[in-house]
Amino acid sequence: NESEFKLAFKSPSINAYDNLMENVDILVDNKNPLFNTYIAIDTIKSKYYNASEFSLIYVTLKDTLFMHSEFKGGANNEDNFNLEFYHTINEDNNSVVGIKKSDFTYKGNTWYANKEKSKSNNKIVFDNDFKNINIQSIIFTYLDEEINLKGVTQGKDYKNLKATFKNVDLNKITPRIDSLNFMGRVDGELSLLQENGNYFPTSNIKVKDLDINQTPIGELLLKVTGNQDLTEYLVDTKLIDYNDKKTLTALGIINVSENNPFINVDVNLDKFGISEFSALGGDSITDIRGFVSGKAKISGSYKKPSIDGVLNLDQAGLMVPYLNVDLGFDDNSRVILNKQRYDFDKINITDS
Repeated sequence: NESEFKLAFKSPSINAYDNLMENVDILVDNKNPLFNTYIAIDTIKSKYYNASEFSLIYVTLKDTLFMHSEFKGGANNEDNFNLEFYHTINEDNNSVVGIKKSDFTYKGNTWYANKEKSKSNNKIVFDNDFKNINIQSIIFTYLDEEINLKGVTQGKDYKNLKATFKNVDLNKITPRIDSLNFMGRVDGELSLLQENGNYFPTSNIKVKDLDINQTPIGELLLKVTGNQDLTEYLVDTKLIDYNDKKTLTALGIINVSENNPFINVDVNLDKFGISEFSALGGDSITDIRGFVSGKAKISGSYKKPSIDGVLNLDQAGLMVPYLNVDLGFDDNSRVILNKQRYDFDKINITDS
């Protein structure tokens, strides 16, 4: 039968484009009513994300290709993905890739894509040469939390892309970081507009009830505006405690140009609590505590910046378990910041 095509392929490993795939198994049978193609890969290693137990199966029904994929990923394979999607051609002869109801588990929380099984949204429409792309509200939800991705691109010179966050738990969307645990509720929008080849990126994010390592911080306001070629960003950050007092402000410029990247940011602290960073000391330094006030300028190369200013400590101290000492610093003790040096200015230290 000339219309029949079958293929069975196995390989212990395939290395392509810096991606290593081990134990690859591919079956193709265009006459099989259950599936036309089945792909199984034991492990996938890449510089972006590692996956295991990967499987992809698809079947063509009439003019639509339906696909189902499952795999594990992340640290210790704790993330699980269960994805359903399809591809078809619409009446304008454009390709449509749509997401059916799917779920994925990240950091122990199961998110849904297209939970409401919408047929009008949760899809990407594009032409044959990928010059025009329309992302039609791809929605991810977890209970009352929502992330909405949408936007359009038209040729090389126009883009209008947006990511909107509604009541999203900060801990669910931040990467795993040893010794740091973030909590809070994220609302706001990230947007990228390009017109006539010029870019206009902006972000306006609010994090309510910010908590770091189980220490309540307050409300974080973050505004970022980029220049036309995406090389320089104006950053305006405020941290407001539960008494409506600004404990931290950071205002300045971060330049990420290839030839001369730099940072120029002014930071003001007013009784900013540092106990939430105690976990960063590991087992060597514990019980970091107290409040910091003062001003500092961060400038120079953002990879190795110069930090200059004067900070005042209040109710500050730390513990060194190896020496079994608990050190307390006198109130109004000064720390002088000079480039990359931290000079403690004749601070009286008490072993409490």
